[in-house]
Amino acid sequence: MSTILPPVRLVRGSAKLTKKQGDGITGLAMTFPAVLLILVFVIIPIVMTLYFSFYNWSFYQESQYVGMDNFRKVLLDPWFWNSIWVGFQFTFWNMTISMLFAFIVALSAREMGKKLAGATKTLIYMPTIISGIIVSYIFVFIYNYRGGILNTFIGFFGIKAQAWLVNPELAMFSMVFPSIWLAVGYKALVLLAGMNDIPVQYYEAASLDGAGWRQKLVYITIPCLKNVLFYLTITGVVTAMQMFDLSRFVTGGGPQGMTTMPVLYLYNRFTGDLFIGPSMAGALILAALLGTASWMVFKAVNTDKNMDG
Repeated sequence: MSTILPPVRLVRGSAKLTKKQGDGITGLAMTFPAVLLILVFVIIPIVMTLYFSFYNWSFYQESQYVGMDNFRKVLLDPWFWNSIWVGFQFTFWNMTISMLFAFIVALSAREMGKKLAGATKTLIYMPTIISGIIVSYIFVFIYNYRGGILNTFIGFFGIKAQAWLVNPELAMFSMVFPSIWLAVGYKALVLLAGMNDIPVQYYEAASLDGAGWRQKLVYITIPCLKNVLFYLTITGVVTAMQMFDLSRFVTGGGPQGMTTMPVLYLYNRFTGDLFIGPSMAGALILAALLGTASWMVFKAVNTDKNMDG
């Protein structure tokens, strides 16, 4: 005797569930390349750096666990703290001068016509797309003691040729100026974009109240750009402290370590030491210092109020 089965009813909700699953799979497939890149080039290197920092690891000898000894070596090395001090000096001058110039360029570009403003934005952004190594060699040629463009220029005014790259009083600024040339374009465009987002009604109302350009700048432009300035400060400090190209290829870290940036110190330690543990420990210490510096900037500019507007 055959059994009669009840008719199968299609549940409409199952189609929705299948669509959600399909969307989820599509989303995972689209994010997988980014996740893979982050895993390979960020997470795994961080884990390996942390691992190697606790070992006397070498390419030629069997590694040995040494605990915190590598961190102790770096923290007791006066050249490490010298590089940190050089990094702070470089960051201060780079941020101060580049932000000032970028602000002036952005203000000027905002008042220009469309064609002139477009040409200005193109010109100031061009150095940003040039490799740091190429910029380094350009300025090495400019600073050349014999036949360099800068010494030739000041010679027209009766000034003696200067050893820009080996003079302790000039070496730091010889490294700072190329970094400013590289940074101004990007910062100016970001500031200009922020200025263009400020409602015109603010300036019109201020004009009706008799405010001049200084009052508008102080009480409208700068306060409305606080989040943009905050962003540029954070990214600028972290980028400047990690600068390597100019320190390595313009001055070589000299004279007497006066332009040795933290990353160049780690590079020299990595290439000149049989064991890579100390350089790994130094990288982690530098990351901790940069994180602390970023946190201090957050506190200094009162982040909560900035983000809330």
